[in-house]
Amino acid sequence: MGMRSQRFYGHGQRALWCLGWLLICCLMPGCAFFNRLEVESVATGQAPPSQVAAYLTVDQGGEAVQGLSQKNFRVFEDEADVTSSANLTLIDRSKVAYHHTVVLVDVGSSAENVQMRGPLSELITRLRQTRDVSLFGFDGAEDLIPLGQFRTGSSADVKLDKMNRLERRDPSRNLNGAVISGLEQLESKLMQVQRPVRRGSLLVITRGPDLARRVTEDRLAETLDNSSHATFAVVLGKQENLRADDLGRSDAVDTETTSELPTALSRVARLMEARVQAEYVVSYCSPARAGKRFVRIETTTLKDETEFKGSIEFEIDATGFAAGCDAGRTPTFLSVVKTTTAQPASPPPEPAQPGDGTSTPPPNTPPPNTAPSTEPDGIVPPPDSPTYEPGE
Repeated sequence: MGMRSQRFYGHGQRALWCLGWLLICCLMPGCAFFNRLEVESVATGQAPPSQVAAYLTVDQGGEAVQGLSQKNFRVFEDEADVTSSANLTLIDRSKVAYHHTVVLVDVGSSAENVQMRGPLSELITRLRQTRDVSLFGFDGAEDLIPLGQFRTGSSADVKLDKMNRLERRDPSRNLNGAVISGLEQLESKLMQVQRPVRRGSLLVITRGPDLARRVTEDRLAETLDNSSHATFAVVLGKQENLRADDLGRSDAVDTETTSELPTALSRVARLMEARVQAEYVVSYCSPARAGKRFVRIETTTLKDETEFKGSIEFEIDATGFAAGCDAGRTPTFLSVVKTTTAQPASPPPEPAQPGDGTSTPPPNTPPPNTAPSTEPDGIVPPPDSPTYEPGE
């Protein structure tokens, strides 16, 4: 065996040895890689006299972690555990966040639509327990078909009488365009509500792939990849050119036959409910009274005698902090960490060239027709009288 072969053989043996020990370590109960919770920071903030709060989500291996209590959270400031003295509290998420879901359903024949009516009613009944729901139909036409708006917590029966007389306007299928329009509708609904946190989701139910080609597959994929909203999809029947996860970035269900619709929608509803239930608002009273602090909120769960951990980190400025804090106060001061829209930044203006007829404003001159926003955290106030179509 040559020198080069011997070196490669030696490196290979050491790599296999290290890999073997790594696998053994990760299979042991204490392996940090497999015992990790995925904790995501949605919004954070602070307010006098010394309240600090964070809106966060908890996930484990792709599964939403529900049912946590304040005992599952600890707070550290500059790595010092201040949990016992900070009166750590969990706030009702509905006081801080607004949730809205847009459901898009592929319109078929009148008989097919009537068959969909029951499963769709059950889906909306479940979803509106945790969010407002907008239902739209789509076919081959460019625009969506409004089928109803349903308010959170309403006890009224979900009636979809429009489904009984709904017919295709265009026999094509504008699936890609419907998804783009659905996301635009979702953004519009979210912007009508004044809350520190606004969470949106889109559910698409389709019988097959896009046929109209008004929107390309590349544009659709780019839009879904750049969207900060959760997207779910159900594809009915075996489809050669479409998989549900092409549309549902958060979760997707492929069915063998259209008769599986009730089961598929029940599963999706459970997944969407779980995601909301895995959102937590942690509030505490900081003992700091001056200077900046590095905050770490740690989440811990116990499953089958194995501890799982995850955390978020952010910075606060304790300048002016004082006694008298109430950790149970609704933290309307939260500022979203990740914006609700993902739009490309505007390109910088081209510099004016000498002699091109344009004038350069003097330094520190504000742009015309602008005024500072009076709304905190960039929140857009709702219109004077937001309207909702009554569900039929």
